[in-house]
Amino acid sequence: CLVGRADWLRAAEPYLFGGGATASVGDQVVWSADPQARHEAGTPNVLGVVALAAACEALTDWDTLIAEEERLLTRLRAGLAAIPGVRELSLWGDLSPRVGIVSFVVDGRLARDVATELSEKYGIGLRDGKFCAHPFLRRLLGEGAGGCDTDDGTALRASFGIGTTDEHIDRLLTALRRLGD
Repeated sequence: CLVGRADWLRAAEPYLFGGGATASVGDQVVWSADPQARHEAGTPNVLGVVALAAACEALTDWDTLIAEEERLLTRLRAGLAAIPGVRELSLWGDLSPRVGIVSFVVDGRLARDVATELSEKYGIGLRDGKFCAHPFLRRLLGEGAGGCDTDDGTALRASFGIGTTDEHIDRLLTALRRLGD
């Protein structure tokens, strides 16, 4: 959506040309004075408006969203801890508040290889690498973790949010247990 001061939106060139953005077209184009029409070329994005309204509605119950994210996070972290050779990376430990992001390594495997296998065999997408935090990751992994120009010293990151379910978490954990099969 486009949000701005009405006087600025009335004066601004339309972002997209066509449809409702014009008041009339002849030798010269006259843009609509109505800021809403002026910046809504063509058919209105009805599906986008409905999706935006649904997202706003979903985000109004913060306590439920936070509790569900914490529940899923606990499930993922406990599951990772139960897999031999998988080690979670964390600076603050278990008691600090967390969001739905967990970084980890799989002993004896390059993060890129693990991410590729999870993607190709299981349709699971994880971020791998140094996460634009080379010194920090080196600290979490230990000083012998390799340089910035090598695949040594990289990790995996699983991120989740509102649409994540128990099934998604369990699929990742199952796939990690089956690595190399």
